[in-house]
Amino acid sequence: MKLHAFTKKTVKVLLELTRIFHKPIGLENLPKTGGYIIASNHTSNVDPIRLGVQIPGYIRYLAKKEMFKYKFSRIFFTKLGAIPLDRGSADVAAVKSAEKVIADGGFLVIFPEGHRMKIFDRNKGKKGAEYLSAKTGCPIIPVGIKGRDMLIGRPLYGATTEEIMNNIGNLLEGIQ
Repeated sequence: MKLHAFTKKTVKVLLELTRIFHKPIGLENLPKTGGYIIASNHTSNVDPIRLGVQIPGYIRYLAKKEMFKYKFSRIFFTKLGAIPLDRGSADVAAVKSAEKVIADGGFLVIFPEGHRMKIFDRNKGKKGAEYLSAKTGCPIIPVGIKGRDMLIGRPLYGATTEEIMNNIGNLLEGIQ
């Protein structure tokens, strides 16, 4: 948690000084209490860092297990809140870790596309966010990231993968 807090503050200062990104629009849509899932499109390696810095609180991530291959990267990403996920199977350990984050009132980032995609496709969503939301009863917060902008949508309750992806797509269409 200490490395996460230090990194978040450092990166936030650098982003504010360089003005690389605009302030996110829709922060008021984030629930004040309780766990929730942030479902965002994923176009860049910077997306997890950006979400972690621009959204208040300690955010956890589902991240591909390949990022944990080496000792240094495993320690680093774990300290930053990443949870390893085997994308090629039903990863029970990752699901249980994600459920615990939500049950403890935490925030979990999931990229429903399952990997980086330069062009968002509403039809390419995986069912992880839908499944975890249904299992835990938590809301899903759709987020659209495009260029320097980030839009945060209203919470979705009981949403299907199709509804999640359509909400993200609508947010992206709202970014000029």
